[in-house]
Amino acid sequence: MPTPQIQVKNMVCPRCVMSVEHILQKLDIGFHKVELGWVKLKKELTNKQKSKLQPELEKVGFLLIENPKESLVNQIKSIIVKQFESENPSFGTFDELLKDLSYNYTYLSHLFSEVEGESIQQYYQRVRIEKAKELLQNQHKNISEIAYHLGYSSNANFSTSFKKLTGFTPTQFKNNFTNERHFLGSETQKIKTN
Repeated sequence: MPTPQIQVKNMVCPRCVMSVEHILQKLDIGFHKVELGWVKLKKELTNKQKSKLQPELEKVGFLLIENPKESLVNQIKSIIVKQFESENPSFGTFDELLKDLSYNYTYLSHLFSEVEGESIQQYYQRVRIEKAKELLQNQHKNISEIAYHLGYSSNANFSTSFKKLTGFTPTQFKNNFTNERHFLGSETQKIKTN
């Protein structure tokens, strides 16, 4: 018998995982593991548990996913976010990145645009820039190292992309960052960094 699972939309970072774990513990819902976008449960949710869980998740910007199209889009988002959380991300084509989903890229691209209102490439670029902001704020790597780490072909390419999405060059951002990062699941929420 397969392990029961639920999908949770807008989980994009380790803090998101901790938030969902806290909610599940608070509601006394048994789980084996929480990872980006997924919860592996000890047993199927009852309707009563689901009705309590959904509002708790919504309070912190998450949603239970029950629609198959949204589920597939959530899987795409999780794959992209996980790539940038890796210590040594590898960069290839979107076909290679999404190969485990068993759908052709054209279908996934149309579906993603339909559900999210932006392309996979646009989402990928936003995640990439959010990771760049995080790395710039940590100040452990210089701009060339960050550009290389995130798969940019040159510092100029990185700077152009960064400025296009943020309005700042990486140097300006590094010198004057505002301690704010966007939460990629919702345009209206922001994550304050320490």
